[in-house]
Amino acid sequence: MERKTIAGYTIDSTLGEGGMGVVYRAVDPTLDRPLAIKVIKRKNLSATAKERFLREARASSRLNHPNIVTVYAAGEEDGHPYLAMEYVEGRTLRDVIDEGPIAWDQATLWIANILDALARLHENGIIHRDLKPENIMVTPDGVVKLMDFGIAHMAAGDTLTQEGTTLG
Repeated sequence: MERKTIAGYTIDSTLGEGGMGVVYRAVDPTLDRPLAIKVIKRKNLSATAKERFLREARASSRLNHPNIVTVYAAGEEDGHPYLAMEYVEGRTLRDVIDEGPIAWDQATLWIANILDALARLHENGIIHRDLKPENIMVTPDGVVKLMDFGIAHMAAGDTLTQEGTTLG
């Protein structure tokens, strides 16, 4: 991949790509720290959805919780909204689950930590809407980190979910 920058961050590699956008591993050259940058595909955002994305990015950037990925910055570059956030070393909870059973005491701790993280989001008016093992990272030292909150909420504009429907 050709090295480039987004919002002044140097892109190292692509971490993943989905229907909504691309997540890159990058480096903040000023602070010399790794981070992840999620860039939303322009076709997925109406003007209202873009404003909601930025509003939710602002709200989530105020959160400080050990089990929620920290948001560093948000904005728009070349018409693509982006979110710069903490880069979390580790594996997804899906990968851990697929390896086999998890000890009940470890599972109980992780559940309590995720519920605490969700409570913090809810206290700040943020609904995750896409809670699944693929959106939870497990660090090498066993800490769980909730990520990808808000994307489902802003994906289709103001009326993503309707009465009687389920998402995520």
